[in-house]
Parts: sequence; C-alpha cells; structure tokens
Amino acid sequence: MSDYLDDEEQLARMKSWWDENGKSTIAAVILGVAGAIGWNWYGDYSVDQRQAQTALLTNYQAAEAADKERLAEEIGAQFSGSAAHVLALFDRAGRAIEAGEAEQAAQLLSQAIESGSDDLLVDLGRIRLAKVQQELDLSSQALSTLSQVRNEGFRSLALEVQGDIHAANGEVEQAYLAYQSAVDSLLDGEQRPLLSLKLENAKPFDGEFVQMTDTITEALKQAAETLEVQVPTEEVQVEDQEDDS
Repeated sequence: MSDYLDDEEQLARMKSWWDENGKSTIAAVILGVAGAIGWNWYGDYSVDQRQAQTALLTNYQAAEAADKERLAEEIGAQFSGSAAHVLALFDRAGRAIEAGEAEQAAQLLSQAIESGSDDLLVDLGRIRLAKVQQELDLSSQALSTLSQVRNEGFRSLALEVQGDIHAANGEVEQAYLAYQSAVDSLLDGEQRPLLSLKLENAKPFDGEFVQMTDTITEALKQAAETLEVQVPTEEVQVEDQEDDS
C-alpha cells in the first residue's frame, strides 16, 4: 500500500481543471505526500469557520499520536462532514494501513465517504477504499466502489486501479481494457509512465491475452518505486474572486 498517499498528487494535477469547470470558489489547497495532510476550503463557509477548521486540522497534524484520536473526534463533532473531518479520517486510515490494520482503514475510509460533503475528497476516498478492499481480497466490493467515482479528474486513476484489480485476479483482457480507458481519460498534459507500462504489458500477444508472470509483476512494482515522485509539502493559495472584490 505504498501508493496510498500518491493520490494527493492528483489534487495538484486537477487544480487547473477544476478552475476551468466552475470551482472558482476554492479558497486554499495544501498538498501533502507521505504522511502530510492537505486540505481545500471552498463553498459557502464563513471566514471564521474556515479559520476554525484550519486551526483544528493544524493542531491535529502537529499532535503526538496519543492526542490525535481526541483531536480527530473534536473535528468530527464540530465540523462533521467537512473537508477537515474527511482529511483527518484519511490520515487515520493511512496510519492504520502502516500499522497493518487494513480493516480499520476500510472502516475509516467508509466513514469519510459517507459523511463527506466535498465531492472531490469523497471520490479520492473511494479510490483509496478500493485499494484497501483489494488488499482484503474483496475484489467485487473494490470494483463496485470504483464504479461510484464520478469526478472526471479522478476517472483515469480509478480506471487504473480497476485494471490493477483485474490484473491481480488474472483477468488480463479486462485489465487491458481498463488500462486503455485510463490512458484515454488522462487530462491534457498529464503523464503517467507507469500506467503506460501496465498497458504495454497487458496487451495481447499474437492475438491472445496472456496472464502476467510473477517476474513481470515484480518488474512493475520496481518500476513503480523508481517512478515514484517525492513531492515536498507545498501550499498553493487560490483566492476567492469574491473576496478580492
């Protein structure tokens, strides 16, 4: 599950797409990788509400492990369903995975999906949940979870995970079709070399789909590690046009 937090990069890749499709009220996006938390405030929250959520989430991020549970409950009690609440649940799920508690992670991600009011984060939660469900040998549930992803910016990533699930189950033709759809759904200018490699290895040989060998699977894993980009925590401020006026 080393790619669990890689999805945070998608938030950066999609920022311009969202700006062009009506999300001009995004107030802030903070991106994190490998344990850092990111958040974006938008909608009809007041400045005071945004500041209160930001303060609580900042305290949660900086807290010692023993205090995180209490602060997470406080965020959920005061701002249930908010971006801060969902991101705290994401973080708790990520730490559960690191501790080898996949079932607990699945419960936390399900809670984030059910309570979240931010469609972007909810879809990100669905993709993460599907990965955890696959780890729990719940392939059918994982595919069902991915089918609920609606955001166009996450479509390619969801299809890639779908392909991974089919590949793991030995369903090479279905994996190939999912990978091809994922490539076709890439945003303008988006490059995902590992996805291209997966598509190449799943394509038919002499008109026949051949199950990937353990050697190829291991090579793909090594390629994923090689291609993984470590992005430092970065804050990108997008001012609300109404606030500027």
